[in-house]
Amino acid sequence: MAALVMINAKIDRWEAVIGNAEEQIARLSIERVREIATREHPDSRALHLSLDAEGYLIAGMFAADGRDMIDGTETVDGIEPADDLVEAVLALPRGAVAYDRVADTHLVGLPGGPPRCTACGRTEIEDDSCADDIYGRHRYE
Repeated sequence: MAALVMINAKIDRWEAVIGNAEEQIARLSIERVREIATREHPDSRALHLSLDAEGYLIAGMFAADGRDMIDGTETVDGIEPADDLVEAVLALPRGAVAYDRVADTHLVGLPGGPPRCTACGRTEIEDDSCADDIYGRHRYE
C-alpha cells in the first residue's frame, strides 16, 4: 500500500510539472505572436483568432482606430499577413488564447507601435519631419 501511495505522489508531481511546462509554452507562444505582429504590422493593436479542429487562425487584425486591417480577406492593408505571423498563430497550443466574450473571439492584445506625432499623426519612421511644425519637429506627448 505504501508503494501505491508513493507512486500516486510521483504521478501527481509529474502532472504538476507537465502542467507548468504547458503553461510556459502557451505564454511564450503568445509572446512570440505579439513580437512578430508588432514587428511585421506595427499599426495592429489586436488579433482576433478563430479556433477550429486545425488550431488557431487569424480572423481579424485591428488597428488603434478600430478598423479591421484584414477586413474579411486574406490581405492586411493590401498585403498578406506575414508568413512568420501566420506560422506562429498556427503553432499556438490549443487553449493558449483565452476567449473574450465581449469581443466574441479569441483575443490577443498587441503593444503599441512607435509613437505618433500629435500634430501630423505620423511616426518618425514614416516621415522624418513634421509638416505641421515650423521647424519640422515631431511632437510626442
